[in-house]
Amino acid sequence: MLGRKTYTEQELDAARRTIERQLTTWRALAAAVEASGDEDARAALEAFAPGYFNDLAVALDRPFVHRVRTVAGKGTNPLNELELLVESLTLNDGVLQVGNVITYTPDAAIAGLADGDRIALDEDAYDRLSHAVVDQLTLVSA
Repeated sequence: MLGRKTYTEQELDAARRTIERQLTTWRALAAAVEASGDEDARAALEAFAPGYFNDLAVALDRPFVHRVRTVAGKGTNPLNELELLVESLTLNDGVLQVGNVITYTPDAAIAGLADGDRIALDEDAYDRLSHAVVDQLTLVSA
């Protein structure tokens, strides 16, 4: 597939629905575990969360993977942060590797990770990052 600069409203709406479904499902599971009072279940959920949210970041990137560099530029922004996270999750054993293509500043990033940090997204980071990615794509597609 050729590189893309814009996405349709249908594609962006599908991404929003997917994000909301994922977060709603997670929140229902977390609420059920909390209501159970089961400490083993709570510990298991806490151990499961980083892998789950890391995997959701990879899944979020997939529909938009053919975006061209001009869509996100080279600075720290949600699309570039997602790109770095996904590349590091899939090619660097889950350790953030910034490289030299993107000018990355941890303080400006949603997850706030520094080069060399282990990636372990939580609900809040994924929620903010996923919505910011779709918002950014919406702006460039308008």
